[in-house]
Amino acid sequence: GFVQMFAWMSLAVAQVPLATFDGAQASTRKWITVNDPVMGGASISKFEQQGTVGVWAGEVKVVPFLHSPGFCTLRTTDTKAFPDCSRTEYLALTLKDASGLPASDFTLQVGVHGVTDDGSMYQARCSTQYCCSNYCRVPWSTFSLTWRGQPRHGPPLTANLNKLSQVGLGTSGTAGKFSRSIVSFTAGNSSVSSERCIQ
Repeated sequence: GFVQMFAWMSLAVAQVPLATFDGAQASTRKWITVNDPVMGGASISKFEQQGTVGVWAGEVKVVPFLHSPGFCTLRTTDTKAFPDCSRTEYLALTLKDASGLPASDFTLQVGVHGVTDDGSMYQARCSTQYCCSNYCRVPWSTFSLTWRGQPRHGPPLTANLNKLSQVGLGTSGTAGKFSRSIVSFTAGNSSVSSERCIQ
């Protein structure tokens, strides 16, 4: 009882909530989907909160004039301040369930005040190295600055973790349907958080 509760509290303190759907005021955010029709494509996605999860679902379709799959993205759109994540090592995505396109077809996306804009984000792939089941833990050091999906020169994200402006999720390059029931985006530190799964 008590020991178990203490262990859970230690884990909770180790995680810095950035975006959640549990009603917590500090981490409840507004969301927007941006899909490739803004670039002439036909991909679709929608987002809605269902209970304590945010459900993002859609389909990446081939862009006719490019003859290659387009993209779907989900991002926070409010101006509420994010906590300083300078003492954390990674961005974690926790899902309740997922279907369709595999985790490796998705990227975690982060905006930074004074660095990113509408066309640019820091991105890191949700590779099998960092994801297991419905949990991804992607080191901040693996994020790189991109502009419309292409690499862009800029400061490392690790130098700007006190200036986060957005978090999000994206998928591009593979056609197919997908659904993600998101529990939370959190920042964490591997030295004090427990492993969620063993591969």
